[in-house]
Amino acid sequence: VAEINRLDELRMLAVERRAEALLAVGRPDDAAADLPAHLASHPLREDAWRLLATARYRAGRQGDALAALREARHVLVTELGVDPGPELRQLEADILAQAPHLAPALGRAVTSGLGETVRPVQAEQRPFVGRDAELERLRRAAEAASRHRQPTLALLSGDPGAGKTALAEALTRRLAAEGWTTAWGHSPEYEG
Repeated sequence: VAEINRLDELRMLAVERRAEALLAVGRPDDAAADLPAHLASHPLREDAWRLLATARYRAGRQGDALAALREARHVLVTELGVDPGPELRQLEADILAQAPHLAPALGRAVTSGLGETVRPVQAEQRPFVGRDAELERLRRAAEAASRHRQPTLALLSGDPGAGKTALAEALTRRLAAEGWTTAWGHSPEYEG
């Protein structure tokens, strides 16, 4: 029984440290994905609630982050008769104030919950082969839009797996290397 408890504790810690690592490398959606199921089984783990709220906030879901903190408060009061600890209370105040230090930590070192310094790694780049003409055409369109200061729209379409995302990533890397400011967006109505 003691060994089972020890392994369970290690597993819970591993789930939480994985979420923390995903946050450190700028993947808040992935960090938030496993935590609700983890918390359903272990609702008294305040560190997991902190990670879930932080991940949702960094994913642009401030309301969901605050809802997670409200749920944590409810669980702790109902189950143990105690208020959340100082870290959760401070996180709630920081989210409400949209504190700058809650912004993604990509590119800078962060301290883990274990007191260790974690330096994010660069995201793995997929090899890009066979779309040089399309890439150059998109780069020229961006350049022309910049020169003429006119809004321009480029549409990448094709079957799943055709390489649309790889092409967009390659274009983003090339434009960023040339000094452009680049950004990615996601449609909330569409998964993907």
